[in-house]
Parts: sequence; C-alpha cells; structure tokens
Amino acid sequence: MKTKIIVIAILVIILLSVFSNASALDIKSTNDKFTIDTSDEADWTIMLYLDVDNDIDPLFDDKLKNFEEIYSTESIEIIVLIDNYRQPRWEEKKTSATKLYHLNYSAGSYDYKEDLGELNMGDPQTLINFVYWSVDNYPAKNYFLSLIDHGGGWGGICVDITNGSDALNMSELEYALKSISLKINKKLDVLFFDACSMGQIETYYSIYKYVEYVVSSEATRVANAGEHYTKIVSELINNPDWSPEQVAIKTASSFWIGNFATIAFKTDKIADIVNEIKNLATYLINDIKTVVVNFSTS
Repeated sequence: MKTKIIVIAILVIILLSVFSNASALDIKSTNDKFTIDTSDEADWTIMLYLDVDNDIDPLFDDKLKNFEEIYSTESIEIIVLIDNYRQPRWEEKKTSATKLYHLNYSAGSYDYKEDLGELNMGDPQTLINFVYWSVDNYPAKNYFLSLIDHGGGWGGICVDITNGSDALNMSELEYALKSISLKINKKLDVLFFDACSMGQIETYYSIYKYVEYVVSSEATRVANAGEHYTKIVSELINNPDWSPEQVAIKTASSFWIGNFATIAFKTDKIADIVNEIKNLATYLINDIKTVVVNFSTS
C-alpha cells in the first residue's frame, strides 16, 4: 500500500513540475551569419533544419540523394541548413561544415548559398538565424519547419556532437519558436519533429503558443528518408493553396512508416488538456489515500 502511494505521489509531482515550468522568454536575436535580400512571396516556404552532426550521419549517406528529387517552384520554396561530419553527397569536397542551400534544382546541382563554417545546431540562435534568413529571403503566406535529427521528448532534439553534444532543450526551443512567431507575426503554421519520441504532451505544452500544428511521433522512428519529403512537396506543387491543416495531415500520413505512427496535432486545445491533467493531479494529491484504497479494493 505504501509503495503504491509513493509511486502515485511521485507521478503527480512530476506532472505538476513539468507543466509549471513554462516561462516568459526575452527575445534577443541577431542575423549576423546570413546575407539578406528580398524576393516575391510564395504560398509555402519549407525549412529543413538538418542536424546529422552525430552518429546518424552515416545513415544519411545514401538517403540524402532523395532530397535531390525535391525542388522549389514559384509557389513552394525549400531551404536546407545541414550540419554533418561529411559534405552532402552532391558536393565533391569532403570536409565538415554547416551549409545553407536553396533547393532550386537545375543542371544537376543545388543553389548553394553559403558555407557557414561549423555551427552549433543545438544552439537556439542557430535555428532563429536560419528561419529569419529564410523568411527574409523567401517570404511566404505559410511556413513549414522540420527539425531532423535525434529526439528525446522533454529531453530535447538536435544533438550536435562537434559542439559538446549540445542539443535544443524545451526551454531553448520555446525561446526560438517565440522569436520566430514574432518575426512572422503569427504562429508557425506547421512544425514537424522528424525525430524519435517527440510526440508527448509535455513537448506540445512547451510550444503551443507559437505553433499552429505539430507533426510528431511518440515512437522510436526509423531514420529519415528524403523520399517522404518528395511526397509532401509533390502534393504541394500541385496544391499550393493547401491549408496548414492539410499540409500537417499529409506530412503525418507520408511519414507513417509501418508501425511507426506519426500524427498531426492542432495545438489550440493543449491548454485545456493540461488543465484537466492539473485538476486530476490536484485531486490525487488531496485524496491520494482514498484513491489508493479504492483502487486496491476494486
């Protein structure tokens, strides 16, 4: 009996601590690393934050070629920031660096923008700078951001081994997304966690104020394969006026691989869900002995 009481009490304390830690964050952002210009507004700008500066780099050696099948149009712009141990396969030079690309595929090569040296993908400022550059250079009615790497739910995403295995924790991701939301003057339309174990209510609660739709999986997922982005982009090229909801659903269905479930979640109800969890936690704290007795005798 005492063991059951202790276990439930610990769970309640964890829930309350997680949902009470969301804090207001000051926005301090710079864009020193990127050159700014202007362009016409597209329907969608897709931003791929591709962090393989870690042990999944070899898994992408062959899969990266699949990104060569997706490309920008007048309605759909695709921007990639990639950091890995080796250069992307479409380049001959094999030295590590963080590179910026506009996927405007022509004559067998991408529109290469800048070699940024070694950037820390686990630093929220790197993410902010990338999105700011993309928005300034390729403004759109809607924005899609994909974070591609290892994920650990509340523990964070985007591990950069070259920079001491730094990663984006939830407070840092909240900071970055708040800054991005202020930049585009609305919530980010679609955020895709292309990583393991990010489909958790704690994760959603950290970011719901700044993102309209989240696509994620609570499972341990297989490493990304670029052909699934091809499905999304192909559909968007044919349907550039798709709403954020339609794009989120298409992304989830495209990345639902075997038993690795991927879902699209609209964040507008997350606060209500968390309030109900808090109510349950309060009830359990106040009446935990009664709850345990009833449970054990039922």
